[in-house]
Amino acid sequence: MKILSLVGIVGAFLLIFNSEEAVAQDQKKADSLLLELKNYPQKAGSDTLRLYLLSNISFNYNNPDSALFYAEMLTEEALEQNLSKWIFSGYFNQGSVQRLLGNLDLASQNFFKSLEYTQDSSNFNQKGKAYLAIADVYSISGVHQNSVDYYRNAIDIFTQTGDETSLATAYLNIGDEFFSEDQYDSAIYYFEKSEVIFEKINYLTGKAYNLGNLGMVYAKLGQNPRAEANFNEAVELLQSMGDYYPISVYNGYMAEIYAAQQNYPAAITYATTSNSIAEKFGFKEQIRDASQKLAAYFEETGNLAESYRFFKKYAAYKDSINNLKAIQELADLRTNLEVSQKQAEVELLEKESELNLLKTKRQEVLLYSAGGLFLFAGIIAVGVFKKYRYERKTKQIIESEKDRSEKLLLNILPADIANELKENGKVKARKYEAATVMFTDFKNFTKASEDLDPELIVQSIDYYFSKFDEIVEKHGLEKIKTIGDAYMCAGGIPIPNTTHVMDAINAAKEMCALVRSNPLSQVHRFEMRIGIHTGPVVAGIVGTKKWQYDIWGDTVNIASRLESSSEPGRINISEHTYELIRSGVNCQYRGKIEIKNHGAIDMYFLKENIS
Repeated sequence: MKILSLVGIVGAFLLIFNSEEAVAQDQKKADSLLLELKNYPQKAGSDTLRLYLLSNISFNYNNPDSALFYAEMLTEEALEQNLSKWIFSGYFNQGSVQRLLGNLDLASQNFFKSLEYTQDSSNFNQKGKAYLAIADVYSISGVHQNSVDYYRNAIDIFTQTGDETSLATAYLNIGDEFFSEDQYDSAIYYFEKSEVIFEKINYLTGKAYNLGNLGMVYAKLGQNPRAEANFNEAVELLQSMGDYYPISVYNGYMAEIYAAQQNYPAAITYATTSNSIAEKFGFKEQIRDASQKLAAYFEETGNLAESYRFFKKYAAYKDSINNLKAIQELADLRTNLEVSQKQAEVELLEKESELNLLKTKRQEVLLYSAGGLFLFAGIIAVGVFKKYRYERKTKQIIESEKDRSEKLLLNILPADIANELKENGKVKARKYEAATVMFTDFKNFTKASEDLDPELIVQSIDYYFSKFDEIVEKHGLEKIKTIGDAYMCAGGIPIPNTTHVMDAINAAKEMCALVRSNPLSQVHRFEMRIGIHTGPVVAGIVGTKKWQYDIWGDTVNIASRLESSSEPGRINISEHTYELIRSGVNCQYRGKIEIKNHGAIDMYFLKENIS
């Protein structure tokens, strides 16, 4: 089961950037601040003290619904005053509560919104905290590599800023991620790094989480007495602070320990406690997990009525927590529908062809039979020969058409996708957690199209794009499409690999070198810009009349914006792509540059000589 992440639960509130010191949720403080808030009614103009109160109330409120109410109020008022610092706080607090309630899609949306408002802020820690929260959602959703990437980004920032509480939290959470991947040595390594810092700053919440998390590792390693001791000590600390989510989680683990010993009465007691806490505070994930345990434990004890009751409850909550899969499933349905329609058309044509062939053969048989007995032997001989010649010619035509269709299909679709289509009659849309997308275009192409001879323009574009096709194939990338003078390709699809970032970088360098070289006399010399970004994409087949292999997602949009923000002859890459290749490629930091729909993002120019 998912280990408890400090940033996703209490830590999400703990890490609110405007808190002057690291403290756990405190309902008494929230009540006190509410009384003070009445002295500061909403008014026109800037009112940062009221926003400060709203931020700390939503931070300290133990009740998720109330915390969400005040976080939404904070966001609305901060947006009206256009104060980035407090807008970040509002979205971040909303994401934290939604994460707590198991609404991962809403949590993710709010955390990414908060990240948008860190670009212009002087407080570098905000970005680290947003990275940490986003990593937590990726971790819970099972997107391991993205989770680790964002955790490491957060660790880099907190190491630079010296924020020990946040750094310890990041260590705790990346340990959590390695735990979920059954990499227990790495999990213990990071838990112990965070433990050292929490002990140093005497932060009780962090110490409690480390005790519980290490208890989970010990339970997985079969060291049950050690695990139980850790859990009991962690729960005692957490109860004193009124922090109930981890108490629910740790009671669930205690239930598993006793169930493994076949002590089902004790297992039921702990699982019931876990479920009661989860129901009281609306923790969906823990209601689901506790219900699943209780259904199994009651079945073992012969109480089938209770087992059935909890199984129904488990099924209901299991369905409600699958929010992040919705986009992928919709993409699958759409692609399957389009391909099924196309496949039906193909099958209909094949059946018509078979009927025509049978009709032709029947007519030939009747013709051969009409000659009578006198010429029977000769006619049979001629008939056999004609049939043989006909079948051979037909087979050649079919083989020729089959080869032609095969080549046309491979011109449209990647080989693996084409094979899947032929074998299964449909292609399932796929989500790739890490792909590198590249866009290129030519400077002043529109003006050149107006001034130059149309034939020269067509010859030039055909020359460059044909060469680009060769370069893309050479470096193991997949050409996606061309749009006017723009060329789009991607690495890491349709077959995932670990070299897609450098494959794209090397291909981009070779493309730049080609365009900078002296072209043929019948080719116009252009200047080219390139943009590259790495991230998750969804890929599949679209179209009903003409198939097209395409990719979608924010990664594609950002790569396109990077290309339009580039300069002639330069390769412009995102911060995320840079982080993945920083040890092997020399880059020049450009600073934060505004792009449409994403605010300001960090960009880098490749510094290698590409002439």
